[in-house]
Amino acid sequence: PIIAVRVKIEQLIQNLLTNAIKFSRPGQSPEITIHVREHEDEVEIRISDNGIGIPKAYQESIFQMFRRLDRDKQMAGVGLGLTICRKIAEQHGGQIRVESSEGEGATFVVLLSKDPVASSEQAAA
Repeated sequence: PIIAVRVKIEQLIQNLLTNAIKFSRPGQSPEITIHVREHEDEVEIRISDNGIGIPKAYQESIFQMFRRLDRDKQMAGVGLGLTICRKIAEQHGGQIRVESSEGEGATFVVLLSKDPVASSEQAAA
């Protein structure tokens, strides 16, 4: 188990699921898998999809505020979803990253500390 604000973790997961659906490949049904694994000091959540993927050059910048890669003004959103996800993960003593290749889907990996207070204290030291 982890110590977490339930509504925030729900928002993080909902944002990732919404993106997986939004950025699915045209003409193909989205496939999303969620895996949760418990480690000694953290919980790992992996959300994978079969969508359009994210070019390696943008995999860090997608977490920046107002960063949108699609440039399609018809696509809903302002580019805050992944920024919010990162903030929530950090507030829980964790982190988020993406593993992806363009055209081959994406896997978002969220690591949440089982003891966010200890994680915060270690980061401050």
